[in-house]
Amino acid sequence: MPLAVNDRGQTYGSSGAGEEPDLIAVVATNGRQGYVDADELADATGSSQRFRSPDEALRWQEERAGRAVLVPVYLSDGVTRVGDFVVQ
Repeated sequence: MPLAVNDRGQTYGSSGAGEEPDLIAVVATNGRQGYVDADELADATGSSQRFRSPDEALRWQEERAGRAVLVPVYLSDGVTRVGDFVVQ
């Protein structure tokens, strides 16, 4: 099934097999359904980091241990904020 595209040209939908959308479907902490920006989620999880060594990656994890990061949740327009998604 092809991904939907909003007026800003961003793709949105569920993450899974195939193409990764710009806006990934999630449920916010307030129970509202919406989308997180894939780049913002990657920053929060560390997947956007380019570690030069395993030790550098471990230091990054240790610095963030026990801290929750809130990622904004948007409507499919990619602008209207409806809540937050927690990454721990």
